[in-house]
Amino acid sequence: MGKETSLKNKVIIVTGSNSGIGFFGLKKFAKLQATVIMASRSEARALEAIALIKKDVPEAHIIFKALDLQSLASVKRFVNEFIQEYSQLDILVNNAGIMFGPYTVTEDGFESQMATNHFGHFALTGLLLPLLIKSEGRIVNISSIAHRRGIMDLNNLNYQTPNSYKPWGAYSRSKLANLLFTYELDRRMKEASLPVKVLAAHPGVSRTNLLFKNTKTQPAYNFLKYIMPLQSAEAGSLPLIEACLNKDVVGGEYFGPKGLFEFGGKPGLVRSTKQAKNRDIASRLFALSEQLTGVKYPI
Repeated sequence: MGKETSLKNKVIIVTGSNSGIGFFGLKKFAKLQATVIMASRSEARALEAIALIKKDVPEAHIIFKALDLQSLASVKRFVNEFIQEYSQLDILVNNAGIMFGPYTVTEDGFESQMATNHFGHFALTGLLLPLLIKSEGRIVNISSIAHRRGIMDLNNLNYQTPNSYKPWGAYSRSKLANLLFTYELDRRMKEASLPVKVLAAHPGVSRTNLLFKNTKTQPAYNFLKYIMPLQSAEAGSLPLIEACLNKDVVGGEYFGPKGLFEFGGKPGLVRSTKQAKNRDIASRLFALSEQLTGVKYPI
């Protein structure tokens, strides 16, 4: 990443940053003097996280703002409040995510994992895009090695077909959607000659609440997490930080741990699956996401 420079006068949003890799990414940005927005569902957990960071970084400038990615109304409220208070947005980190769980449908009619991990972030990014363009900013979407097992079915995107839902399959699909979205938005930015870099990152297999709380219903993964060599959440945040702060990045790049199977290790460029780079699927997913969320990208 080279010599770190101050992020003073920069504004950064990190979704789901009251714990896990988002917490450590946000802490790093605060340490470098950025104004950081902790976008989270729970004010109580967010305020606890902010207090924890300020023990180590007393001068940290962190603002909590409520955001529930399972609700398009909440996304719109968040954006409206943000653009009234801020005239710039330098980095948007789409980090928040949920994993596994029973089949549930949100108030907007989306399967909950696709709602949180993809649709909510898609809407958030589209609504904030004018400010990102103005600021010549950067978008970093957090995917997962689970994307490799993802299967995109645009005719059954929200598992509306009876008995088609599988928790692991839905999570993998949502993480595949993150990469399809990244590559498609990057292509559109470049074609329009717009000054926003769109990147992706994944944390490997890290010791986070997302992993430990949500694999209990999946016996095989619940067992594996206790025997696999898991890296810390702080180590898992390094690809995210690299994607956000490396000055030499090119739009469309994907960062992750460079160790065995990308489970852990130092951050660097990694590869995604052939399906993740399928332009036809990506374009169709983008159009369908615009239609279902009602958020039209101003490109």
